[in-house]
Amino acid sequence: MPTFPKTPAGRPSFALLPLAAALVAALGAAPASAASFTITGASTTAQTLGSGSGQTGNIGAAGSLTVGGGTVAVTVSGNNATLTNLGTIRQAGTGRVIRDNTGVSNLVVNNGSAANSTALMQSADADVIQMNCYAPLFCNVNPGGMQWSINLIGYDAVSSFGSPAYFVQTMFANNRGDEVLPAAFDPLPKLTGEQIPKAPAQANRGRGGGGGGGPGGGGNGGVDNRQYDGLYVSATRDIVSGDVILKLVNVQADPQPLNIELRGLTTAVAPSASGQVLTAAELGAMNSIAEPTKVSPQPLTINNAGQKFAHELPGHSVSVIRLRMK
Repeated sequence: MPTFPKTPAGRPSFALLPLAAALVAALGAAPASAASFTITGASTTAQTLGSGSGQTGNIGAAGSLTVGGGTVAVTVSGNNATLTNLGTIRQAGTGRVIRDNTGVSNLVVNNGSAANSTALMQSADADVIQMNCYAPLFCNVNPGGMQWSINLIGYDAVSSFGSPAYFVQTMFANNRGDEVLPAAFDPLPKLTGEQIPKAPAQANRGRGGGGGGGPGGGGNGGVDNRQYDGLYVSATRDIVSGDVILKLVNVQADPQPLNIELRGLTTAVAPSASGQVLTAAELGAMNSIAEPTKVSPQPLTINNAGQKFAHELPGHSVSVIRLRMK
């Protein structure tokens, strides 16, 4: 990663390396993507619905897919995948029939049909389908029903709400790029564990409650002088639209001005950019049944975007910016 020249004090430079170089690097490092598949006879070859969106897998009524050991019969790593089984998918060892360990969205699994009730997905181990999930994904917030502080989605008998973490996940999931672009800050602000703001501790409501363990924590009563990043960035490119997508996190309490620079472009950047930002006046702010969107993404509009432009991140914020090419 080259060293970028420093800009005026207090305003780090944020730069993307050339898109062409990033594309070559991404293609060289990425594993081969699996394609859609159809099985009409007996097969013992594990299948993958790969990183391409919308891939499909089909096992016909006379088809079967059988694997053993720790092998997963069907691995899913792409969004909007559909698996239809009218025959048999069997895992005879310790693996899973279906596994998603990358956090895909919109996975559809059809086992059987109105005219076929004998389709079978069978695993000798505990889980037929294994997926990533928050723990807890759902949290009962009725009095006496909450086992731990809300993690992702809270609910009572008639309503539900997403936590700030839920909204961060929606921001990221709705803005997933296809190519990872190298990105860096110069200079990168650093914080000690004592300087990182901490949310007020929440009362232990049973299993899973309690705090500690983060920077400055650990319960040893000592001072944490280790260095932690004050800013975080992820940069990707959407192949279809050409958009460059920036995900930026400012851990610091104070706003952080940035000079953003995109290098190696072959097309101009449209001056109008859009996105979302999530922040709150209080670090411990939480959504609730009464205030379901107290901490939620707000629209973000940039009118001065270009190959080089200035932007300020609010304190304690998560931002997603989509830069469009002309």
